[in-house]
Amino acid sequence: MTKTDGEPNKVSLGLLVILISSIIVIWVVAGFILNGLSNRGTFGDMFGSINALFAGLAFAGIIYAIVLQRRDLELQRKELQLTREELEGQKQQLFAQNDTLKRQAFQGTFFQLLEFHNDIVKSLKIYYGLPGENGIRVEGRQCFNEYCDGLRNVYKRHKVLSIGQTETPITENSIIDRAYSEFFEVHQAELGHYYRNLYNLIKYVHKSQIEDKKVFTNIVRAQLSNNELVILFYDGLSEYGREKLKPLIEQYSLLNNIREDLVIESEHLKLYDESAYQGSDVD
Repeated sequence: MTKTDGEPNKVSLGLLVILISSIIVIWVVAGFILNGLSNRGTFGDMFGSINALFAGLAFAGIIYAIVLQRRDLELQRKELQLTREELEGQKQQLFAQNDTLKRQAFQGTFFQLLEFHNDIVKSLKIYYGLPGENGIRVEGRQCFNEYCDGLRNVYKRHKVLSIGQTETPITENSIIDRAYSEFFEVHQAELGHYYRNLYNLIKYVHKSQIEDKKVFTNIVRAQLSNNELVILFYDGLSEYGREKLKPLIEQYSLLNNIREDLVIESEHLKLYDESAYQGSDVD
């Protein structure tokens, strides 16, 4: 207990001692007076004055009790305010800890998915001829160089076929759609797994409650090679990614810094919203 907290108790004790002492002194004095008086009526009047004194002391005691009670209530209010402030601080601290735990959990899952994605890339293989010692094999990210060349050749063939159809001209979107569908059918076993995981990785960030989502989508984009971006570019324009993947590509600028010279035709860049290239050199 502090010095300030002990002062009301000391005052109360001192006042109580004074009141009791005063009462005893008054009664002693009254006794002496009673023995020395011959006129007991006068004493009765004096005793009435003493009763009035006691009534006044009682009233003063009541007032003092009210003052003490008011002080106690004020101290209680201060203590309650301090308690509320402390609880509010604890509440904010719990919120901060909860946010930290959620972010740590998100980051743990995110980097696991990212590692899994890189494992999928490493597992990619393309064989020319029969698999074995005599077959030419391309592995990992080098496969996307072959994918880009294959897609380019399929597109050119469909482009030539579309030129001869003058009665019902085929739009550029249709040519891309047909070319990519044929290309994807050949490589669906490898690329199907690759794009499902990539899409779920981006969607996981998109659906999360973190504020700086682009920080993490930029990390994903940084893992993609130049040729991966090209295949991603055309997958988003195809029937496979047009509805779900393309909006995410545009929202998170996943085509940032895509090389224009690797795109089959530069006019295809206009098929995406400009937001897909934010921060890149592509106009």
